[in-house]
Amino acid sequence: MSPDQRGVANAIEGQATVSTSVQARDISTLHVHPAPTATDATPPVPYQLPPVPVAFTGRNADVEDLSQWLREQPSHGVRLASLSGAGGVGKTALATWWLHRLRHQFPGGQLFADLRGHAADGPARTDEVLVRLLRSCRTGPLPATTEELSAWWRSVTAARPDKPVCLLLDNAASAEQIRTLLPGGDGHLVVVTSRELLADLARDGARLHQLRPLDPAAASEYLARCLGSGRITREPDAARQIAATTLGLPLALGLVVTELAAHPGRPLADLLTSSAGPDAGAAPRHRADSLEGAMAHGLDRVYWHLPRDVARVYRRLALLPLPETDTALTAAICNLTAEEAHQALRALSAARLLEDVADHPVRGRVHRLHDASRAHARAQARHEDTDGTAEEVLHRALDWFQTGATAAEEVLTPAHRRLDRPLAYPPAQPITFTQRTEALAWLDGQQTQLMAAIRAGHAAGLYPCVWMLVWALWPLWHHSQAYSLWLEAHRLAVDAAHRDRAGLPHRALLNTYGVGLRSAGQHDAAIEAFTRVRDMATAAADAAGQAQAVHELGVAHHGAGRRRQAHDLLLTARQQRVELDDLRGQALTDIVLGEISLDDSQPDQAITRFTTARALLLQVDDPHNAARALAWLGRAHALSSDTQVALDHGRTAVEEFTQAGSRRWIARSLEMLGQTNHEAGHVPAARDLFTQSLNTYEPFSSRDADRLRGRLRDLP
Repeated sequence: MSPDQRGVANAIEGQATVSTSVQARDISTLHVHPAPTATDATPPVPYQLPPVPVAFTGRNADVEDLSQWLREQPSHGVRLASLSGAGGVGKTALATWWLHRLRHQFPGGQLFADLRGHAADGPARTDEVLVRLLRSCRTGPLPATTEELSAWWRSVTAARPDKPVCLLLDNAASAEQIRTLLPGGDGHLVVVTSRELLADLARDGARLHQLRPLDPAAASEYLARCLGSGRITREPDAARQIAATTLGLPLALGLVVTELAAHPGRPLADLLTSSAGPDAGAAPRHRADSLEGAMAHGLDRVYWHLPRDVARVYRRLALLPLPETDTALTAAICNLTAEEAHQALRALSAARLLEDVADHPVRGRVHRLHDASRAHARAQARHEDTDGTAEEVLHRALDWFQTGATAAEEVLTPAHRRLDRPLAYPPAQPITFTQRTEALAWLDGQQTQLMAAIRAGHAAGLYPCVWMLVWALWPLWHHSQAYSLWLEAHRLAVDAAHRDRAGLPHRALLNTYGVGLRSAGQHDAAIEAFTRVRDMATAAADAAGQAQAVHELGVAHHGAGRRRQAHDLLLTARQQRVELDDLRGQALTDIVLGEISLDDSQPDQAITRFTTARALLLQVDDPHNAARALAWLGRAHALSSDTQVALDHGRTAVEEFTQAGSRRWIARSLEMLGQTNHEAGHVPAARDLFTQSLNTYEPFSSRDADRLRGRLRDLP
C-alpha cells in the first residue's frame, strides 16, 4: 500500500436511507451534498452534569472553601479536587451545585462519569469510561487498549487549549482509577467524589475535602424548604428530633421528606413514635444510631409504605446487575406492561429510592438505584424470597436486549447472517425500529448496559444468550468502532460459543473477533484468530468458511505489510472461491489483490484485477463494492498515467457512492479523486476535493479528518 493510502480502513456499509445530490462542475472535480442525519452530527459541546437539587442547602462553607481553593490555583495543569464522605452525605449534590455555577469557565464542556466504585458488580471499567468521554468530544474509531484510550483522551483535551473542560468523576473507588481519566493540557478542573479519602491523590496536587453530615440547623432548613416553613415552625422540637434521627444525612432526610409529604396533615411527632414493618407494631429492623443505621432505617420506613407491586419492582431491579434501567427494560424483567412499569418507576423515583439519570430520545427516562437503595432492596429480596432468582431476572434482560439488537440489525445490516435461537422469556412488547437513526440511537444509548449484560451473562453461565447477543450487535461494533469493547465482547462470546458447543457460531464470532483485531491494528493477533477459524472450518468440512478465513488471513498479512504472504494466501482464497462458484467472494479477493499490485507498482495488473472485480460485483448486484472497485480502478489508471480515464472512473465512483448514501466511501472516493487531480497538477481541483472529503469525514471520523487536513496543508 502506498504511503498516502496507509491508515485508511475499508468499512462495511449498511443499507442507505439518506438522499444526496451531485453537481458536476468540470471533468476533474465535482460537488457532493450529502443529506445530514442525526447520527452524523458532530458531538455538541457536552454539558452532562446531573441537575441541581432544588432543595440544596447547608453547604455554604463547603462551597466557599472549594471556590477559594480554585481561585488560588495556577492556570496551568489540571486542577483536582476530591470530595469524600459517607454514602448519602451529599457529595454528588455539592459537586453538581458548585460546578453548575462554574459552567462559563469551561467552554470545552462539563462531563460526567459514574465510576460505580461501590457497586455490587464492581466498579465501572476504565476503558468503557474513556470510550464515553472520548465519544463526547470526537468521532471515529477508537483504540483497543486502556493505555491507548487514556493517551488519546489526554491528546484530545490537550489539543484544545482554548477550551478547557470540567470533569465530574462520581463514586470513585481508588486514586489509580482517577489518574487514568485525567485530561491533558492546561486549565481543566476534575472533581472526584468517593466514600474513601483518596489521600494518595494529594501527591497529584489534589484538594482533599471531607464532607460532613448537615448540622442540626441546616437539616431543619432542608426540612423547611421541602415541607414548608409553617409545618416545621409548628413542631420545632419534632423537626429537631427528626434531624437528629437521620444524623444529618441528606439522603436519609430526603426519605423522611418523602414519607411526610405523602401525608401533609400528619404531625411530625407521629413519625418519631411510629415504626414501619411488615406487621403492625413491629420494631424497626435497623437502629438509627450510626450513619449506616440511619440510612437503612429511613429506607425501611419508605419501603414498607410502598404498594406491594411497586415493592416487587424495587426488589427485582436490585437483582439486575446493570447500572441503569428504563421503562421497557423494567417491563421485561418484571413481566409488566410498559404502562405498569412506567408507573412503578415513577413511584420509586418519587419515594427517593430511584435516581433520575437522564431523558434519552429513544429510551425515555433513565433511572438508577443509589448504592444504598440497591443494597437495601437486595436484602429485602433475600428476606422475602418471593421474586424468583437473580439468574431469571438477568435472563429476561438478556432476551429483551436480544430482541432490540435483532431489530436494530434488521434495519441497519439486513444482509448480516442470522444466528437465531429461541428465547426463554420473549418480551410481551418487543422493540421495533423503523428508522436507522432510531436503531443507532438505541444501540448508542444502551452500550454500557449491553456490555454489563454480556459480562454478567457470561459470569452466570448463560452462554447461548451471550454469543447470540454479541453476534446480533454487529451494527454496534461496526458503527461505534470502539475496539476495546468490540474485542472484550467477542472474547466472552467466543468462549461462550465454545462452552455451548455451538460450532458455526464459534467460528463466525472468532472471525469477527479477528476483524476487530485487524481493524485495531493488532495484525498478528488477527492472523492467529483467522488461522484458528481456517483450521476449525477445515475440520468441519466447511469449504466456504475455509475460503473466507484464508481471505481474511491474506488481508491481515497485507495490513501487516507482508505483501508476499498476503498475495499467496489471497490467490489460494480466490481459487477456493472459484471452485465454490462464489462470484462475490472472488471479486472481494480481487480488490485486495489489486491493492497489492498497486503497492508493487504494477498498475496494469491492478487494472485487470479491479476491472474483473467490478464486473463480478455488478453481476451479483453489490453496488457498494462495485463502486469500491471502480474507485480503486481510477487510482490504478492514474498510476498508469492514463489521467483522463482515471478522472472519469473516480468521478463516477463518487457519484455511485453518493447515490447509495455511503458517507464513509463518499469521503474516501473524494479523497482518492483529489489525489489523482493533485498528481495531474490540478491543484485547485485537488484542494476543492480534499476540502469536500474533509467536510464529509468530520462528523464521523476525526482520524480521517485529521489526515485530510494534512493533505490540504501539503498542497502548494
